Amino acid sequence: MPELPEVETIRRGLEPKVVGRRIVQATVRLKKQVRGMGAPAFERAIKGRKILRARRRAKFLLFDLEGAKTLLIHLGMSGQVSFWDHRKPDENRFTVSPLTGLQRAVTQHAPDKHTHALFTFDQAGGDRMQYRDIRQFGYLRLLETDAIDKLPSIRRLGLEPLGAGFTWDAFSTALRGRRGMLKALLLNQSAIVGLGNIYADEACFASRLNPRQDVSRLKEAQLRDLFKAIPAVLKQALGNGGTSLMDYRRADGTHGLNQGSLAAYGRAGQACLRCGTTLKKTQVSQRTTVYCPHCQRLR
Repeated sequence: MPELPEVETIRRGLEPKVVGRRIVQATVRLKKQVRGMGAPAFERAIKGRKILRARRRAKFLLFDLEGAKTLLIHLGMSGQVSFWDHRKPDENRFTVSPLTGLQRAVTQHAPDKHTHALFTFDQAGGDRMQYRDIRQFGYLRLLETDAIDKLPSIRRLGLEPLGAGFTWDAFSTALRGRRGMLKALLLNQSAIVGLGNIYADEACFASRLNPRQDVSRLKEAQLRDLFKAIPAVLKQALGNGGTSLMDYRRADGTHGLNQGSLAAYGRAGQACLRCGTTLKKTQVSQRTTVYCPHCQRLR
């Protein structure tokens, strides 16, 4: 599923293309993708509003609209948000995943059966923002802007690892008194946000910590290594436009490039890039987890 670098890459790609644009028509093609109100009401409430700001909180995309409304988009497992430019040709070719058999768009494309919402802008050519979700675990919501931070799904979120508030004091406070396996804590978003299966493995590897290590047993030096590793792996991924393993695409429909820079995730059975030991896999929070038994010893 898209994690912080992927969602932030999409936000940055969309921001210069959609902010300041007026939505002249909203079209929902799969009603269940809208939560909190019916699809017709959603379409009416968005129509005519200008996008004032594109922001992100954890893995949520947030588009602040005129009239103190905010469009919230959660990408779920396979959600894609892209910009359709009337000046560019459509690519009607789709690749098929060898793992799942699911189709994924190559670049800019016309709406297909997996395109569930369209937001058309104020231009004769019909530029639009498209929401596509093959597995349909994502969703759209329209809320009062001042209600966003009160949502239970937002209120429970922890520190933003790429934000100015991610300081050593804030980090150590967020982890103080925590128990349980390290990777499980990184996944649950209540202490640190934005890390899913990919970047939790990468952060543990970079800090030489076993993903099954009990957080309460970590020493200050280990925590400081983790504090440095988390933003480092996220910034690397962000610089590479995110990790495209299955469904993730950038706002222009192209792949991210970070999959070629992963040190742990998906590399079970291969040699550790640091010491040459064969990487192993285990399960943490029902997620396949890859680690180096030499560099990341359980202590």
